Amino acid sequence: MEAAREEEEEDEEEAGEKQKKGGKEAKNEEDGGGGCLPTTSLVSHLRQHVAVRLLEHSVSWAEDLGGIGVAADASAEGAWLYSLLCRLEKPLHPDVGSALRTMAIVCSRQRERVVKEKGDLKIVNTLSLLICLVAKYFDQADMAD
Repeated sequence: MEAAREEEEEDEEEAGEKQKKGGKEAKNEEDGGGGCLPTTSLVSHLRQHVAVRLLEHSVSWAEDLGGIGVAADASAEGAWLYSLLCRLEKPLHPDVGSALRTMAIVCSRQRERVVKEKGDLKIVNTLSLLICLVAKYFDQADMAD
């Protein structure tokens, strides 16, 4: 058990190091360069359990804040969520499926708010894509619109 935890921590540190190295050219200029957009090299080097933890954390955060990109740039956060979805392997563990369903619900509620407020169409498109992926690719058909 202790060895598994140490390996997990090493994986997370390794992913952080790769993000620092690989993400330099992908700085997100819209938020002052404080973060980076996902790159293929970074995401492809994430181990499955690290991608799952990042996804679960991101979904939990979005749920607490009431939407995707509420505290940051929605398109950048959407890009990260899309990248993490691409990294998931099927069949899904039930906990991951639950996180995806929660993400789809959060996205649906946020999309409804943005449309009512006549907000940015780019955010609506990002949210719709995430909902569609959860519904179609990850076989959560009842989440489709």
